[in-house]
Amino acid sequence: MSDLPPAPPPDSSLLRRLPRGGGRVWVEQDGPVARLWIDHPARRNALSPGMMLDLGAAVEELRGFGGAAVVVCGAGGRGFCAGGDLEAVQAHLLDAEGAGAMQAWMRGALDALADLPLRVIGAVEGAALGGGAELLTACDEVFAAADARIGFVHASLGVSPGWGGAARLVGRRGPRVAGRALLAARPFTGE
Repeated sequence: MSDLPPAPPPDSSLLRRLPRGGGRVWVEQDGPVARLWIDHPARRNALSPGMMLDLGAAVEELRGFGGAAVVVCGAGGRGFCAGGDLEAVQAHLLDAEGAGAMQAWMRGALDALADLPLRVIGAVEGAALGGGAELLTACDEVFAAADARIGFVHASLGVSPGWGGAARLVGRRGPRVAGRALLAARPFTGE
């Protein structure tokens, strides 16, 4: 469960007007365990505007799943999730309305993921950077390959976490550990 107060449901209309970009997010159900796939290997599974919408729809689908757990996975073996697909969203980040729509949508989607009545497990191979690390804060548990890299690298890019991940990290790890991770802006390995 998220330690953050619930955000009002975001409005998807502006996000739906943005170019979709590549990739998709989809759910595969197999008995008591579902897999939520982040599928954009050409961009290290970075989320385009369309994938952000897909994520919200996938979480809604999982709300009705009668199983026990969902495993969040990156497709293609090149990374878990590299955050937002900067090539697809860069122009919209410079527009307050577009940036606000993406931020509100993603915070809402990750809050909803954290609040699912299922065990949410992050399975990290490769990199989970920026928004990918924020996505992991919505998981109950994270399993990472030894060579995985997980990092709140936002500060090195001159931005702050916008999907609620910083507050979730503080709630899970405390202000000292979270502060170091956020300010260091460098990835940790799975080890």
